[in-house]
Amino acid sequence: MVKIGISVDNHFDVNHEDGFERLKQQAEYLVSQGYQYYLNAGDTYNDFTKSLAYFRALQAEVGDAVTVRFIAGNHDLVNGISYDEAQSDLDPLYFHERHWRFPTQMPFSSVTMVGTTTAWHN
Repeated sequence: MVKIGISVDNHFDVNHEDGFERLKQQAEYLVSQGYQYYLNAGDTYNDFTKSLAYFRALQAEVGDAVTVRFIAGNHDLVNGISYDEAQSDLDPLYFHERHWRFPTQMPFSSVTMVGTTTAWHN
């Protein structure tokens, strides 16, 4: 069985949370609960560069135990990234227009998760 964790809308800066303090807790939880994949569906910070730094640090913290990916939400896109960059393949952790294929039990041989960023604010 494949175990996938998904979360969204952390809003660390808006909620006055120290995301990097929470990162240790999140990493410990993902590993201790046996998650193999983790996808964040956006709105981590109001700055893409901070969101990217967070997920790079999270991947480093969990190592090979968990594969980490994220999609940029409308808040992530407010600062630190251009439209063209947001539509590009700018980092392996950025799940925009990518997919994962997971083996499953019958009746399906696999399930595919597709990531895309659709929100944009000017």
